[in-house]
Amino acid sequence: MSNEYVKRRVALKDMRPCMICSKPATTVLYNQTLRDWIYTCDIHLQDNPSFVVPVYSKEYNDAVTELQQVKQKLKVQASNGSGSWDTWVNKMFTKKKPDEDKDIDRKDVAETNIDTNDESKNSTKTTENYQEEYNRLLDKMTDLQSKVRNYKLDNIMFQHRLRTKRAQEIAIAKRKKEEANYSNTNPEELEKSFNFPTVPNVDPSKK
Repeated sequence: MSNEYVKRRVALKDMRPCMICSKPATTVLYNQTLRDWIYTCDIHLQDNPSFVVPVYSKEYNDAVTELQQVKQKLKVQASNGSGSWDTWVNKMFTKKKPDEDKDIDRKDVAETNIDTNDESKNSTKTTENYQEEYNRLLDKMTDLQSKVRNYKLDNIMFQHRLRTKRAQEIAIAKRKKEEANYSNTNPEELEKSFNFPTVPNVDPSKK
């Protein structure tokens, strides 16, 4: 018995009460090996590990890994951007010199401004690229989440379903055995077993 359930849809005429909230549901989790059906609302399949856990595809897991990498790059980029700005400000305050070096200072400041502007443009461009990639991967993950069809029940829930299923099978087998014994019984034996009282032949008024 494998803990593997597939999400399916049924027609409105076949809807049954949700196992969680008892509202009419057309979503069914089906276990082929256990021959088990669980009717549930879609909302109960989201962020509900005490009930079910979605089984994501390799494509989804790869997208999650890639998203984490891009997110880390965005953090590093933001940190580096802040550092370069602080460095530039420090340079501006530490480069104060006597009046005779004013011309050299102006040249250094101009060169620093050019370098800083170039770095800022490149940093902004890279950040925008990472942000676009992050948004793209986020949309991809959302789309793949909506297409999940495979689920696993919580282990406690699955063990409960197993015990319930076995109890049902035992009850069905017992009933079939009783029906078989009844059909194989001799009619005369049945008549003797269920012998009803007969009407008295003596007239009570003549006593």
